[in-house]
Amino acid sequence: MIQQDQQEEIQQQQNITITNEAKQEQNKAINEEYLEQIINNSYKFDEIFYELALLETEEKIIENELLEENKNKGELFIHKAKLLVKLDKYDEYWEYINQVIALNPKNQRLILHKGMTLTLLKKYEEAFECFNEAIKIDPSNQEFLIELGQSLESVDDFDGAYKFYIEAQKLGDNVVGLNININKASTLINLHRCEEAIKLCDQELSNATCQKRAYATKARALYVSHRYQEALEICDKLIQMDENFDLAYDIKGRTLANLKRPEEAIQQCLKAIRLSQQDYIPYATIAGALVQLKRHEEAIKFADISLKLNPKGDIALGNKGLALSHLNRLEEAVEYFEQALSITKDHPILNYFMGSTLINLEREEESIEYLDRAIKSDPKNNEYKLRKGIALYNLGRNEESIEIFNEEIALNPNNYLGYFLKGKALFNSFRFQEAVLSLSEALKLHQTEFGIWNLMGRSLLSLQMFDQSIIYLLKAHELDPQNEVTIFNIGLSLERLNKNDAAIFWINKGLKICPNAHYALDLMAKILIKIGKFKEATLYSQQAVSLDPCNEEYQQNYMKGLYMLELEYASMEHQ
Repeated sequence: MIQQDQQEEIQQQQNITITNEAKQEQNKAINEEYLEQIINNSYKFDEIFYELALLETEEKIIENELLEENKNKGELFIHKAKLLVKLDKYDEYWEYINQVIALNPKNQRLILHKGMTLTLLKKYEEAFECFNEAIKIDPSNQEFLIELGQSLESVDDFDGAYKFYIEAQKLGDNVVGLNININKASTLINLHRCEEAIKLCDQELSNATCQKRAYATKARALYVSHRYQEALEICDKLIQMDENFDLAYDIKGRTLANLKRPEEAIQQCLKAIRLSQQDYIPYATIAGALVQLKRHEEAIKFADISLKLNPKGDIALGNKGLALSHLNRLEEAVEYFEQALSITKDHPILNYFMGSTLINLEREEESIEYLDRAIKSDPKNNEYKLRKGIALYNLGRNEESIEIFNEEIALNPNNYLGYFLKGKALFNSFRFQEAVLSLSEALKLHQTEFGIWNLMGRSLLSLQMFDQSIIYLLKAHELDPQNEVTIFNIGLSLERLNKNDAAIFWINKGLKICPNAHYALDLMAKILIKIGKFKEATLYSQQAVSLDPCNEEYQQNYMKGLYMLELEYASMEHQ
């Protein structure tokens, strides 16, 4: 038998102590040292636990062989097979599983496990040969058909899982402990058919069968449908029914994270982890919540724990990618988003994150493909359209971006960004009057954004409405006193109004911030020529030409200044 100290070590590793939980709940704060403790424990836990569990299982198999009625033999074989896969001992696994199947050729579950392992390794044709072989042994075994459906669901083959649940249901409505309607509902959620799933759950609840599972599945369907308050209510009901039901805390944590309540989300997920340390989802949820709290390094660690438990966890991969993108490790972020999308191609949030990161990498053409997928999966999400509009705008495809921004505004007329970005695209298309209208709507919603005031001033300047342009540019300057372009545009507006002294004041102010702004130096030269200060004008023009020697307008102004200066000298000599 395994020594007592080894058993104690397993128990110690399984029981992560939550020493600060009561204090955390009271203060609504997440203790960083405690989270670090969980991270450290998780890294110690897996390999030790599985190796010791494998030893224990092998000893039990030997004990079982000595019994006259070895009823648990099949279960022990499967358990050992699972542990070998967990430890990535595939060579040993194939030798072992083929050996026990040869000894037990009618054991459907052993053949099913071999098929599922082939699926993990993406050997799908061989896997389905195993599934068909297992079904032929006893096509009327309802429990096996349900288990096959659950196994396919675990590797995201939801259509296949649903098919086998239907086949199982033809043999009768229920098996003890395996309610087919609830299994069907779970699969329907993954197929984005949440309303059908909710109806099946309600049907089971009305029959007072499998209440906990029915409520939990309904809560998940509500969560996926973005009906968060209803999901929270059901989670609370589940916790009242059974305070040790880990799935209730898990779904509640995910829901709170989506409601942007990260501290509460982490608290619920920690409770789920205490009850079920090997469930990968709460760790992934904590990673996302930590990203919301801008604790990105910790988020990466929790995502890694989740990925140790389930390397195909798309949400953990996505949250790790998001944390990396916030740390400006954009190329790494793209790698993780790609991995996540290879698992769940049409996940809208993952496609959105990928598209956004590619925009930050100035890879807008690629980003549009992912943003289109996000929009297709969730056409009512205004953020996805907003981001696509930005990609199109950055590519200079202004008319297309205006169309997308109009769609975004229709979805969310209270978001100033849609109006602002539309205004920018209109400005770049020289549609200044329309830009003013769009920017006016943006200002109704947000009055402290420098960019809106600045662009409004520039649009009015382009419309030669100089008195009004100054008002908006002065407000922009108040919001960002160091923006030299705004200062120069104030000077330009004043020059157009022939307020030359005031214009000179503002241009000088801008040149103190940016002395090499050649367009401002040229503007100063023009004003000085206009008021007859030709010598000063030529000095400014000379600087402008030296900074941009190919600019013909600067050269013309320089020549004009020199000509006027020569005329002035000639006039003085004549006098």
